[in-house]
Amino acid sequence: MLAVSSEEGGVVTLRLDDPLTGEVAGAVSVPPTATRHDFVEVSTPLAGAVGVRDLYVVYESEGVTVGALGFVPGFSR
Repeated sequence: MLAVSSEEGGVVTLRLDDPLTGEVAGAVSVPPTATRHDFVEVSTPLAGAVGVRDLYVVYESEGVTVGALGFVPGFSR
């Protein structure tokens, strides 16, 4: 689960082990919000995230803010 905001919308990608070339574990579309202080919750299952790994939050769009990042065991869509 991520709490995100963006006045224009955008994309946040979650990558394993490397922010540029790491395996994509998940990605979320960030819907436009009224202001950068209005957060909405978005979620995605994490693929390939087994064991101890580095997780990178990669901002694919300018103006996206992540206010919180949380994990829910057993989450799937």
